[in-house]
Amino acid sequence: MTQALPSPGRLQSIDMLRGVAALAVVAMHIPSWAPGGWREHPFFFLGLLFDYGYLGVPLFIVISGFCIHLGTARGRVATGDYRVNWLAYWSRRTYRLYPPYLAAIVFSLLVSWGLGEAVTRNGLFGVDLLAHLLMLHNLTAEYANGLGNGAFWSLGTEEHLYLLYLLLLPMVVRFGWARTLMLGFLISLAWRVLTAGAGTWVIIPDVLSLGGWQFWAFKFWFLWMLGALAVEHYLGLIRLPAPVRSGWTALGLLLLGFLCNRNLFDFLAQTSLRSLPVLSGQLSLLGVDVLVPLHALGELAFGLACFCLINYLSDGETNRGTARGGRLGVALASVGRASYSIYLTHVPVLMMLRHGMDIGFEPRDWLLRHVLGFALSIVVGYAFYMLIERWFQRRPQWLPR
Repeated sequence: MTQALPSPGRLQSIDMLRGVAALAVVAMHIPSWAPGGWREHPFFFLGLLFDYGYLGVPLFIVISGFCIHLGTARGRVATGDYRVNWLAYWSRRTYRLYPPYLAAIVFSLLVSWGLGEAVTRNGLFGVDLLAHLLMLHNLTAEYANGLGNGAFWSLGTEEHLYLLYLLLLPMVVRFGWARTLMLGFLISLAWRVLTAGAGTWVIIPDVLSLGGWQFWAFKFWFLWMLGALAVEHYLGLIRLPAPVRSGWTALGLLLLGFLCNRNLFDFLAQTSLRSLPVLSGQLSLLGVDVLVPLHALGELAFGLACFCLINYLSDGETNRGTARGGRLGVALASVGRASYSIYLTHVPVLMMLRHGMDIGFEPRDWLLRHVLGFALSIVVGYAFYMLIERWFQRRPQWLPR
């Protein structure tokens, strides 16, 4: 039986979450040191919170799974099965994302060269550039953070998740969502545990001297699957249990993810609690420092929180006709619509701010650095969106359909 589709327009709740993710990543890249510690610096704990900003990337990953699978899932509602024109799928993703990415590479290189910053670390510029153009840079430790813009690593990871989508759909058709998710969970958990700490999975034969295994797409595959699963529920193809559609569940998992995160343990290790076995590295599980799997589970808990939050917000928007969040939600959605551009450009923008203004780390300076960092990242990102990205959002007539 054909089901009624939700409105095909943009989901404000998804744009809100994009905005949160973009601001979180910007917060992480603004220097947040607070000399004097928590007893002397009024923004110490806010700086500690900003260090969690890297978790904006997993949120982007879950959102990506939602958005990529949305069109395919709509087709299943209409026809009863998954039908994907892979040529159209891939050409659309390339047209939508690659030209702004190329423009951001040029922007990042011009800024780095203009400021006298090194654009390549431990490698060759020509190889670095080629690896980025082919979206293979995230597979190597040498080039993942190259071309003067370390944020580019996740774009290679996203591209490989798009490739894994070609495998995901046949798996869902053959094994169903439950078994597919279990396999994805085991792969992602193993990848996170074995690439934690030093950042290199020495168990893998290093035949090609790749390194940088923590940047590979398998680490995020389960989270990307969750985003696709959220679409199935949103369109009524499946019915998810109430707990994974609850804001309280999202809050609980978010808290668990924060408490199990390495940032918190690094902070506690600098207090009088540092003698505890779990903080001193004296507590192990099967010969592995217990913090390694604990951090991995904490990051997966945060990803599950993102999944629950997407379900909660999209359910509310479907049932109410408007998104939760009020004026703050509208503002975040505005940021979210330009989030790709903000993500692409914020690293060189913050680099220019660091070179252009000598701002210290006293409380007043700390506040000024963050106000300017957020403001300039949003303004430049939005300008990049208006000048470049928005022209590639609509599918041209000549692309395959």
